[in-house]
Amino acid sequence: LKCNVEANELQYEDLDTEDIKYYPLISNIPLMAIQLRFLIVKYFNQMLLELLPLVDYSLVYHEGSLAHSILRLKKLIFYDTKVNYINEVLFETRSELLRPCIALNRTSE
Repeated sequence: LKCNVEANELQYEDLDTEDIKYYPLISNIPLMAIQLRFLIVKYFNQMLLELLPLVDYSLVYHEGSLAHSILRLKKLIFYDTKVNYINEVLFETRSELLRPCIALNRTSE
């Protein structure tokens, strides 16, 4: 398996039987099934990245809301998907204003 690669950049072909032997809990699952699951989770993350800006996160604890559903599926969300979304939000909400300059007059009387 490739090192230092974002999960979204991996291809299902990158996973082979050599990689699986290090994970005994999935070693009995056919390689094709693991590759297919990876493709589905990868596709889910790609679609989720487009959906995240439309989610009302104030409803995260209201059962049945989209935010709550996403919270329940957090184990399927790649780290890279989360970081990319947060970086996008930070970039879009940045300020173009100059930082304030504060001058202190510390002369004592």
